[in-house]
Amino acid sequence: MNGLILCTEECNLRCKYCFEDNMHKNLCLTNTQIRENFDRFLDNNFEKFLKELEEINQKQNRSYSVTFHGGEPLLIGENLFHKALMKISNFSNVEICMQTNGTLFNDNIIKLCKDYKVKVGISIDGPENIHNEYRLNIVNQGSYDLVFKNILKLKEAGVIVGGLATVTDKSINSPEEFYNFFKKNNLNFSFNPCYIEPNISSSCNRLNLNEYIEFSKKIFDFWINDNNSNLSINSFERIMSAMCVKKKIYMEVCSFIPDCSLSTVAVKTNGDFFRCLHYCSEGKNVIGNLNNDTLWKAVGNNDFSDRIDYLKNNECKNCQIFEYCYGGCPYVAETLNGSIFSKSNTCESQKALVLHIKEYLKQF
Repeated sequence: MNGLILCTEECNLRCKYCFEDNMHKNLCLTNTQIRENFDRFLDNNFEKFLKELEEINQKQNRSYSVTFHGGEPLLIGENLFHKALMKISNFSNVEICMQTNGTLFNDNIIKLCKDYKVKVGISIDGPENIHNEYRLNIVNQGSYDLVFKNILKLKEAGVIVGGLATVTDKSINSPEEFYNFFKKNNLNFSFNPCYIEPNISSSCNRLNLNEYIEFSKKIFDFWINDNNSNLSINSFERIMSAMCVKKKIYMEVCSFIPDCSLSTVAVKTNGDFFRCLHYCSEGKNVIGNLNNDTLWKAVGNNDFSDRIDYLKNNECKNCQIFEYCYGGCPYVAETLNGSIFSKSNTCESQKALVLHIKEYLKQF
């Protein structure tokens, strides 16, 4: 089970498509308050979180990761980031990761990432004209220049860094430009569709599903036929690994596994823990609190495990690629349909991509 730390719900950007955008309509915390909350968490709850996470994974005989997330995790500042890294370094077989918007790095933070072998994921949507359409700062200016500069600095320092791109209506008609940006900059990446939840207001246009399917196929074709690049694209490699390498089909991403209640636990700075980052957005989804409960309480959930049998015998009964999808993300399904006992809106695009890759492999 991987651990995710919601360092803060605050962010220094105001990306138009962000699912957390509704959080910023309320009074925002100051940097001082953010850091006081995180420091209190480090002193009171963090070591218990790490210790119990280690115990859970030893029982499961597996390695695991701890990911700094947000909001924007680097709002905690370099001193508290260092303090947290020192505490994690006391535990074994744990991979340290961070998902960030990439705007708040300085030389000291980059050195910390190098010294503690932090794997950094940075949100970047492609070249400047695509990225700056929606990834704006608090004064409505594009964030590309700063993000790209920091990616180059991290790579130069030897930090493992990858991109996470959100595919929007701005990039959907430019698949070759999108692919060539990551190829040119030798930046491994993964990508997700911008499917805006219908009950969340947003200034971003909703993505057309069929257009996204065609976009995904084109990116795969560019990538698989590109003999002059060693680019890694997780969105494709995890499917091909499941098809060709693993003894049993298994997707290495929480959205498409049989039971995500066994894969991740997310914790807030007040000690509340949740199923994942998405579930953190509503207090009703809290599983427990580190001040009173053991983290073992987060391991497994009957509804989540029963969901697979239900879908297999109902909505997904005749699906050709069920083992590559399992109905998609339960959170998204529940948000859209009112129940986790339904499939998400990512299923059709996943199905189309899996079948496209299968068709490609038939020639060998």
